[in-house]
Amino acid sequence: PYGVPGIELCKLFEDKTRNLLTILIRMRAGAVAPVHPHGVDEECYVIEGDLHTFGTILRAGDYVRAPA
Repeated sequence: PYGVPGIELCKLFEDKTRNLLTILIRMRAGAVAPVHPHGVDEECYVIEGDLHTFGTILRAGDYVRAPA
């Protein structure tokens, strides 16, 4: 659980020495993640559905990188 209804996280990889983290996120339709800071760069690849972020709509196969 992420602490927000409709959002679940699964940690796939973490390297604290290099400050790297890979997670899989599942969001139910209509779920909204709160605005949050990024201490490191964040990459997102959409597998299924739509993701509304940074003022655009990402669809399956789309990728976005958000700098820290």
